[in-house]
Amino acid sequence: MKIQQTLLYPFSIVYDGITRLRNHLYELEMKKSVAFTPVLINVGNLSVGGTGKTPMVEYLIRLLQQDYRLATLSRGYGRRTRGFRLAGPEESAKTLGDEPYQLYQAWKDKIVVAVGEERTAAIPEILYAHPEVELILLDDAFQHRAVKADFNILLTTWQRPFFDDYVLPAGRLREARKGAARAEAIVVTKCPPSVDEKKLEAYRTSIARYAGAGKPVFFSTLAYDAPQPFKGEPLAAPEKVVLVSGLANASLLEEEVKGRFQLLKHFPYPDHYNYKKEDLQQVVDFARQQEGAVLLTTTKDAAKWQDPVLSQLLERVPVYTLPVRHRFLAGEEAFRLLLSKTIVEKMKV
Repeated sequence: MKIQQTLLYPFSIVYDGITRLRNHLYELEMKKSVAFTPVLINVGNLSVGGTGKTPMVEYLIRLLQQDYRLATLSRGYGRRTRGFRLAGPEESAKTLGDEPYQLYQAWKDKIVVAVGEERTAAIPEILYAHPEVELILLDDAFQHRAVKADFNILLTTWQRPFFDDYVLPAGRLREARKGAARAEAIVVTKCPPSVDEKKLEAYRTSIARYAGAGKPVFFSTLAYDAPQPFKGEPLAAPEKVVLVSGLANASLLEEEVKGRFQLLKHFPYPDHYNYKKEDLQQVVDFARQQEGAVLLTTTKDAAKWQDPVLSQLLERVPVYTLPVRHRFLAGEEAFRLLLSKTIVEKMKV
């Protein structure tokens, strides 16, 4: 433990005590969890941000949307509204948040996209507006125990696994490590594409200390697709890029970009950053001074750049997005079977 963490550890003890008490009250059923008719699949984590929840939600959408009528529900971090909202043509990243709006842009009428701080109130709203919905993907609701999920997928990163982390503020955990025991499956995300089996087994052993022996553990990586134009038709494949990102941890993205392009400069911003005109003005001015340069950003950030003021500014330079997908290193079929069994059993009830 570092010196700063040692100084903050007493505050972590207090925070840990509060969250343990809250979880204990749910376990004793002194605080109630509400069950709903649709299948509820929760994608969450123990830590604060940056575990790859949105790529996992998109993976689940691709997997399930052909067979089930889907909805997604998240809090809508970074939005400038409150309460329940359904995605539609009149909505934007400002009203929904960047990630829900990203999902809406990608899937439109194929799924229902909703946001709401109180999931127990938002789920009935979804079902009132769309009674056909059979399955709801809950984004980042692992600590939202007022809703009883049918299948909890807990994500933790290879670079900072929960079993090596501490409760806030000394670390990044929202609750104690043993909270992992509530998950039906644990996915270690952002793994290197090739990992030694001994290292994987060491992770499984460490996870089992808190999640319990026999808990299914899977390993995945992020696979980046070909760059896509922000607007219009693609030009020649980008070579020189100016990277712009608003992520909890952009190190893996920067590493990927360096391996595929000539990275001239990276403008990193905080996660869920609300871009201002002067931010992108600085970026565009820099890019225009570099011969042959294009702007490259994430799909999540590009969702915010749809704002008319920002979009008009970006017409002065070619802009591309770099789509990312969740990819299992192994065991994908076992994961799908585990998930399918839960869905089928719930729908029989």
